[in-house]
Amino acid sequence: MIQRSLFAILVVVGGAFGGALFSVPLSSAIQKIPGVSEIPWFNTLTDRAVIINKTEQVVVEQSEAIDRARAKVVPALVAVTSLRDGVVLASGQGMTVGSDGLVLVRREWIAAGSDTISVTWNTTTADARMVKQSEKDGLVLLKVDATNLPVVSLANVEERLGSFVFLIGLRQATGGQRAPFVNAGIVKSVEGKIMTTNIGEEFQGATGAPLVSLTGEVVGIGAIDSSGHVFAVAASAIRDFLYNEQTP
Repeated sequence: MIQRSLFAILVVVGGAFGGALFSVPLSSAIQKIPGVSEIPWFNTLTDRAVIINKTEQVVVEQSEAIDRARAKVVPALVAVTSLRDGVVLASGQGMTVGSDGLVLVRREWIAAGSDTISVTWNTTTADARMVKQSEKDGLVLLKVDATNLPVVSLANVEERLGSFVFLIGLRQATGGQRAPFVNAGIVKSVEGKIMTTNIGEEFQGATGAPLVSLTGEVVGIGAIDSSGHVFAVAASAIRDFLYNEQTP
């Protein structure tokens, strides 16, 4: 009986190989064959089927999360340039935090000695003025004359150790334009209001890009540490900066 069962398994597996290899429906079908439960390696086969399906499910869920996060965040990304006498001193990125033209950036993109700060969103460029800054957190709030701008949503809950996060920003592309990028990783340490990740800087200018949760909320603003990995000032520190009085 077991020999017949083995032959039947080979036939079923061979016929289904081009479809879903060792999928749950296939395992269920095999399990119904008389005597198959007596085969020692059958349970390993079914366990393998579950692992494969779970892996595929995780990949699909992560892909959907990336799409949702990108749709929420990318419209609020801006390019920031510091100039003096028309010469570019620093060029990076930031994010719109107020629909009336409030833009959050890292201080790295506000060069000392610059006489002009310009902000570009979509195809529009406008001069910006500094509203306030935080030396401690390395944050600068700018204001451009604009209304009805898309904004990011700041998370109310801090990301924990091991949380899955996305770095979503703009990279320099062909022709001087900027194109969106997404990098994924995990939070590998949390110290106060600073989170470090295992995300490496693949694109110049990742500093100032938002670190985003699976739900598309901004959990921090990114910068690069001495090892070349992304760390972020947490959303709670950003919120304190935005709503507490600090002057340039």
